[in-house]
Amino acid sequence: MVTELKKEDISHVEGILLRDGVLQVVDYERIKDMTTNQLCLFCVKHAVYQIVTTELVDFIRTEIGTKKAIEIGGGNGCLGRALGIPVTDLKAQENADVRAMYALMQQPVITYGQDVVKMEAMDAISSYGPEVVVSAWVTQKWKPGIKHGFDRGVDETYYKGRIEKYIFVGNQGPHGDKVIMKQFPFKKYQFDWLVSRSWYKDKNAIYVFDTK
Repeated sequence: MVTELKKEDISHVEGILLRDGVLQVVDYERIKDMTTNQLCLFCVKHAVYQIVTTELVDFIRTEIGTKKAIEIGGGNGCLGRALGIPVTDLKAQENADVRAMYALMQQPVITYGQDVVKMEAMDAISSYGPEVVVSAWVTQKWKPGIKHGFDRGVDETYYKGRIEKYIFVGNQGPHGDKVIMKQFPFKKYQFDWLVSRSWYKDKNAIYVFDTK
């Protein structure tokens, strides 16, 4: 995050968004008056990338419809759990080298949900056979020429012909140059109720890809 966050008491934010340390789904109305600084502080402190609002869950549920779906890169599991779909994640932030990297950046690592299945994205698709894949703030696999990527990221080009739809929740800053944007047709949606760890909330977006 480029902007330096100002230290302040965020206990009221934690009281709404956490229960026993687990991220909760909330109506946007309950957090809409919180400042960007407060929400970003919360996200950084608790390694949260996407705050899950009721409105976000309803939107994705409508996009899924009656089709079989899974979440990949599910992290804390809040989104997929709310949708009632299997949640998977490679759980790379459990690895010692990744934890060391985050320690150097002075950032906490994700606390993975107990119901999140440790599984690489492509294996998850092969195992569950979904028609729709959902993810939030998943980093694409790094390849030469890619600005934003991670060597253990997701190769989203794998989706072609294997699933029908990919619903990705993120931010135009780190995610606006994804390789799949040149591979698949997609629609981009932006709403006030999209709340993430990005300071640039006007760039929060949902991308729905046709991967058939």
